[in-house]
Amino acid sequence: MTYKNLCNEKFIKDDNTEWLESDFGQLRSADKFSDDLKQMLSRECKRRIGKPEISLELAKKLSKDKIENIQPIQSLFEKINEIIN
Repeated sequence: MTYKNLCNEKFIKDDNTEWLESDFGQLRSADKFSDDLKQMLSRECKRRIGKPEISLELAKKLSKDKIENIQPIQSLFEKINEIIN
């Protein structure tokens, strides 16, 4: 799943043009990719789009295996297990 694919499906531009990989490539060099992504999506879609909405749509597209292999998520669940056991 790429941001391009996700956005072309869930965050349609107001002018109905397709998102391109280059739209996201320019953000990758920024200090705050997520903030810049949120601003770009809000601007191009002509509606307010926040990080929770972006994260939710991205999470819906990830398989269980991919989610389980994200290191911060693994660490979080390990810490939760330490606390409850």
